[in-house]
Amino acid sequence: MVGNMLTAITGVKPLSGIDISDRKAYFIVYFKDISLGVLELVKLKYVKQITLGEKGNLLNPLKNYEADIWVKDSTIKLRFAPIEGKQDMYRDKGVTH
Repeated sequence: MVGNMLTAITGVKPLSGIDISDRKAYFIVYFKDISLGVLELVKLKYVKQITLGEKGNLLNPLKNYEADIWVKDSTIKLRFAPIEGKQDMYRDKGVTH
């Protein structure tokens, strides 16, 4: 099964200004027999309110609810390459466009 462990996390406070903008930063993955095509980096966004219901439905009208959850904002595809001399270890080669 492919997925992520952070589908939606409730009760987590929003981050206060943490940003990975260093172009020299990289990821190292250690995983036996992994298909590198399934690895992706997911950018999360913090949502304070969500809207549920159906527009124009009198029995289930649109309503705003307090949520305070992290949800997927976008997917950042990465390219990985094997690390020479290290079995089952891979390093990202950068973001694909």
